[in-house]
Amino acid sequence: MLEEVKTLLKHGEEYIETNVELTRLKAINSTSETLAYVVSMLVIIGSFMLFIFMLFIGFSFLIGRALGRIEFGFFIMAGVIAVFSIFLYAYREKLLKNRVCDLLIKKILN
Repeated sequence: MLEEVKTLLKHGEEYIETNVELTRLKAINSTSETLAYVVSMLVIIGSFMLFIFMLFIGFSFLIGRALGRIEFGFFIMAGVIAVFSIFLYAYREKLLKNRVCDLLIKKILN
């Protein structure tokens, strides 16, 4: 009877150790997948921002030449960017924060 209890306790201990190790490995996997996703999204967003930046410079020159003074084109594009930034700031919860949080939670839980 005493041997059976010792065997049972040993199996219980091994089960707990295995579960702790499995949980640790799942956490590491989830963290690494989420981090890889965030880094890849940052690279994509950075590339897109560079594209938008170059596009705005091109539009600035285009508008400036049409108006006869290059600096006017840059002022107009700065105004467009300012209006867009104010819009993003006003709707940041709805447009950005909730979506990003939901996406990260899905990545972490899967």
